[in-house]
Amino acid sequence: MSLQDVISGLLLGGMLGLIGLGFSLVWGILNIVNLVHAPTIMFGAYIAYYSLEYLKLDPFITLPFAMLIMAAFGVLLQKFLINRIIKASLLLTFLLTFGLEVMLVNIGRLLFTGTQRSVKTDYDSASFTFFSAEVSYKKLAGLGVALALTYLLYLFMSRTKLGNAIRATSMDLNAARLMGINIGNIYVLTFAISSALAAAAGVLLSSWSAFTPDDFGRYNIRAFAVVVLGGLGSIPGALLGGLAFGLISEVVGSITIGSGLDAFSLSPWKEGILFAALVLVLIVRPQGLMGKQGYK
Repeated sequence: MSLQDVISGLLLGGMLGLIGLGFSLVWGILNIVNLVHAPTIMFGAYIAYYSLEYLKLDPFITLPFAMLIMAAFGVLLQKFLINRIIKASLLLTFLLTFGLEVMLVNIGRLLFTGTQRSVKTDYDSASFTFFSAEVSYKKLAGLGVALALTYLLYLFMSRTKLGNAIRATSMDLNAARLMGINIGNIYVLTFAISSALAAAAGVLLSSWSAFTPDDFGRYNIRAFAVVVLGGLGSIPGALLGGLAFGLISEVVGSITIGSGLDAFSLSPWKEGILFAALVLVLIVRPQGLMGKQGYK
């Protein structure tokens, strides 16, 4: 393990925390495992790509516009599709979002083709040295955006009337309804916020590596793991889960046992080790690192 691995893990973890944040909102409040999360990230990445390609807009300038566009998409999706089966079982809503994920990925294939795209900016290779590690300005800025959005969401949820209404809905649906909270509007708002956060992650990830519409499905699995690890219903937990997941991923992937021809790398086993660590954490704390007891 080197300082470079630790820094790379923290930068990756911040992004995973942002991805898990929106996923956690919908799951914790609507009780829906939202598999449309990955296609929303995909659309955010392509908005960044085409904005740079045709409008010459930097991804960081595109980010708020992508968030607004995908928030509107989230509103329409929840109001006209998800809301129709909101009272159904978790399995039925899971199947609906799975079907929507497959449909949207295929729409992405038709619209964007399978050609690899990448967002290239003038500062892609810009970095600075921190002791023995190279730190990318672009990825560090991405981490800063992820932390800022997490903090703004925390302030919104804890300091505003709407945020408190969302929290009340997640704690006790019937009590919230009796207090005059419009549950339908809360669900729409929650889905809009989740979609906006997913779009922000897509914009930031678009400049990290080349992508196609088929490359985003893995983020559903990552989001699921981050939320379960950090604790469902906890905003700091989603960030902590992402940082832990990213750090373990980079550190484990860098470990090589032995040397020469007998060297054995743990990199191919990285996924298995990550989820084994997840299982161990849940054995000790079924509610996750920062989750509430009610979310076991």
